[in-house]
Amino acid sequence: MKFGLCSSPQICRIKGFNRDKHKMLPLVTENDIAYTNEDKANEIANSLENQFKNNDISHPPTEYLVRQKVNEFKRSPVSTPITTCKASEVFENIGKFKNNKSPGIDKISNSMLKRLPLKITFRITDLINAVLRRHYIPKAWKTAIAFPILKHGGKNS
Repeated sequence: MKFGLCSSPQICRIKGFNRDKHKMLPLVTENDIAYTNEDKANEIANSLENQFKNNDISHPPTEYLVRQKVNEFKRSPVSTPITTCKASEVFENIGKFKNNKSPGIDKISNSMLKRLPLKITFRITDLINAVLRRHYIPKAWKTAIAFPILKHGGKNS
């Protein structure tokens, strides 16, 4: 169905709408004037691309110095010797965990840890000691789930 100058009945219902009156003006850029919709779209895309480029903040002398210092740090001996923990310390500390705390990503609650067999406590001790010896904490251990608990009478109530 054709509606004359209008492309749809919804636009034709707008009082005083005339496609010729509402033509988009040419887009003037630094280097050119865009008349067609395709040229205008390309000019807008080019402008946005230029605005949102990553900044080149590289500075080779500084990067070299940082790399050199990091390598020097990695080669340096540990100033304080690492003392490993004992299974009795792990068992004692697990016993001090509060039961009403929520579990982490692994879904293991404190009450579950308290009920572990003694053999597993030895395995946990070995794992903790390996972390201490290697000076490396697994990324999964650094991940937490945080839920905000809003108080009544605050901004959002």
